[in-house]
Amino acid sequence: MIQEVPSVSELGPSIYGDTLFDDTILPGYVAFIRNLVVARRQTQESFQETLYRAAETSRDLYTQQEILFSEDISQRLQTMGDDYLANPIALGRKTGEKNEPTGLVALTLKYSGPNGEVISDRQELLFWNDQTGERDGYGTALSTAVKTPEAIDVFSARHLRTLAQKLYTQLVELKQQRSSELAQPETLENVTLTSERLNKIQQRISTLEALPDGVDRQAVKDMLKKLNTWKGMKSVQKLLRDYTDGAKAQLDTPTFVLDLVKDTDEKNLILSDGIKPASLSISLSAMLLRA
Repeated sequence: MIQEVPSVSELGPSIYGDTLFDDTILPGYVAFIRNLVVARRQTQESFQETLYRAAETSRDLYTQQEILFSEDISQRLQTMGDDYLANPIALGRKTGEKNEPTGLVALTLKYSGPNGEVISDRQELLFWNDQTGERDGYGTALSTAVKTPEAIDVFSARHLRTLAQKLYTQLVELKQQRSSELAQPETLENVTLTSERLNKIQQRISTLEALPDGVDRQAVKDMLKKLNTWKGMKSVQKLLRDYTDGAKAQLDTPTFVLDLVKDTDEKNLILSDGIKPASLSISLSAMLLRA
């Protein structure tokens, strides 16, 4: 006996009626499914790899070690809250590691012209420590600050004054060195380069006994000055990284110089000497003294 299939109307509203598919429920249900799909996709991704990829894109001059310390600092700041204000002068304890820095400082350098006018585009933030100086200053500052325990012990005032006086003497020598560079005639050897990557490039170029055919000393000097002036641009940062850590760094030195001059010229950077600095002032922006 063949039974007749019931019609939709005979099944009633429990399946096809307003109970499940009315206008007030359906949009929320669809949104819930979509959110579930997004959450499912996110759990399948590697959050650490995504973070590294984003950090590499936005911080072209950071090393992987600096990125890790930056992440740790970000987590600490989130824990401290939005209203936390860092103390610009802090005292911490040493950890007992070999050749660990005693003093970490952030210095603001301001250059002035012959008439005392401040050269705004020559202001520089310098990270320095008493062990490596300016070399890897930012990375060392992050590493040492994160690992420094709180100074919960009682220190001798004489001991702290001795440490502070030694640090002050070294900073005075740093200022004298920077000031003496202003009086020197500008040559290829003493073009002021503040970027560590630029320093590495300049050191490699200085190993050449003679420049390759097709480029002269003036072209190389202008190239270094352009890169130093515009090192804040993302495209210039990428160029510097490619010639220090990337594929271009593997070239033989003559080809390295030729390609670097060519790639720099293609960026159409403006060579602007502006006002020649005649004096220098240094102010202490932050300091960590480790006793």
